[in-house]
Amino acid sequence: MIDPDIDKQLATQRASVDPAARKQASQDLNKIMGSKFENVWLEWVVWGNATHHNVHGLDAFRLENGKAPVAVFYPGFENLQTAWKS
Repeated sequence: MIDPDIDKQLATQRASVDPAARKQASQDLNKIMGSKFENVWLEWVVWGNATHHNVHGLDAFRLENGKAPVAVFYPGFENLQTAWKS
């Protein structure tokens, strides 16, 4: 798919070292993708993560506003920077 608006935001994310500019480009990209309905999810997928009892920190996910989610959930990825092994 070739889209100049999407390509512009991706280029900004790749080239900028300014966190605020990268965040703005990400938000703009999400708005563009949402307005064009590139993905329409029609179902939920239930899945889980199995880990050894001594792996911790995978539930350290934070929302965009910095707060913890109401319930513990994994948003589809693992941030291994917060993981640790005892």
